[in-house]
Amino acid sequence: MSWSQENGNRPVPELQQNLEILKEVPFFEGFPPEVMKLLAYLSVRGDYEEGDILFETGDDPGIAFAVVTGELAVYREGNKGEERLRSYNQGEFLGTFSLIGPMPSLFTMKATTTTRLLIVNREQFSKVMDQHKELGPLLRKAILKQLRRWEQANIEELESCCLQKVGVTLL
Repeated sequence: MSWSQENGNRPVPELQQNLEILKEVPFFEGFPPEVMKLLAYLSVRGDYEEGDILFETGDDPGIAFAVVTGELAVYREGNKGEERLRSYNQGEFLGTFSLIGPMPSLFTMKATTTTRLLIVNREQFSKVMDQHKELGPLLRKAILKQLRRWEQANIEELESCCLQKVGVTLL
C-alpha cells in the first residue's frame, strides 16, 4: 500500500488521508461508509523516533494502527537477550484484535526509524460498535478472514518440517 499526502499539487486533508488508509485495511472491508468516516475522524496520528517503545511484553496497548511512514520491529527476550523477530513497514495494519478486547502483548514493539502511525483505539472503536449494531456480523466475518489470512501466510512461509505449528483456524 502506498498512501500519498498530496493529490496532484494540492495537499490532501488529514481526515481524507485517514479515510483512504482505513479503506485499504482488509479488516474494515464491508464496513459502511459512514462508519469508515467516523473511524477516520476518531483516528489520531502518532509520531515516534528511532528507539521509541510503543509497548512492551505484557502491556495491553488497546490500539490498532497503520504504519504511514517508517518502520517498526517486534522483539522478545531470548536466551541471548533481546531478539528481533520481524519488522513492519509502510502500508501494514497491526493490532486489529486489540480493538475487540484486552490483548496483552507477547512482544515489545519499537520504532526502528522515524515513524508515523495512524492509530485507532479500542475505547473509540467500541463506542462505534455500540452505535452501529449492524457491525456485529461484519466484525465476526472480519476476524475469521484475518485469522485465515494469517494462517495462509504462515503456511506459505514455513518449511514442511515446521507445519505442525500451524492450525489456528482449527481452534
